[in-house]
Amino acid sequence: MGAVPPVVPPVVPPVVPHRLGQCLARIAVEPPVIEKLGRLVAVLLSFEEYELLQRSDDFFWGQAARAAKAEGFLSVEESLNRLHC
Repeated sequence: MGAVPPVVPPVVPPVVPHRLGQCLARIAVEPPVIEKLGRLVAVLLSFEEYELLQRSDDFFWGQAARAAKAEGFLSVEESLNRLHC
């Protein structure tokens, strides 16, 4: 999956400490993208967005676990046979 170009121009790391207030204010409108050495390396998210992502991640893995459980588990013998292939 390729990187999505930021809508808002990226912030360069030395600017972040000096303009932290501005970066935090931007979070509500558009999460600032952090650029280092010409590469996009991070995104500042509000805690609310972070929690939403965490819940989405938990939901995804919960669904995957339920699907795996529904398929059933391998016996010890089946597991050993697959490991020795």
